[in-house]
Amino acid sequence: MLGRYSKLSDKGKHLDRILKFSDEPVQAPRSRTPKRICRQLNKDEIADLVKAYADGDLLDQLVARFEVDPTTIEKHVRAAGIPKRIHWIGPRQLERAIVLYEDGRSVSFIAGQFGVGAATVIQALTTAGVQLRRRGRPNGG
Repeated sequence: MLGRYSKLSDKGKHLDRILKFSDEPVQAPRSRTPKRICRQLNKDEIADLVKAYADGDLLDQLVARFEVDPTTIEKHVRAAGIPKRIHWIGPRQLERAIVLYEDGRSVSFIAGQFGVGAATVIQALTTAGVQLRRRGRPNGG
């Protein structure tokens, strides 16, 4: 019969620990995520943004430069009639990619330089009319 009630001293320690926590002040609950600041672009800024996007600037660069949300950029670009880029190699990057490829650099090297996949580089180069080399290393020498 004593088995069930024999460790009451342990129960008292647990009760003391629980009561100790009840004396601590309750922290205020955290508020929701911080409010987003909506920044309105003026007409000149919108024109600069659209031109930079058309020139091939990366979306992350534009977000940092204009301090707006990516959806804001996409909205202004779409309103200007510029199609959404499927790949992230813009005209300036494409020129550099062509030079690198013609200098003998591999597609995977170029992809690493621009932070895109090899398929994106291949698509951009073929669309630009660049004759692609066969895979692998050249035979001989």
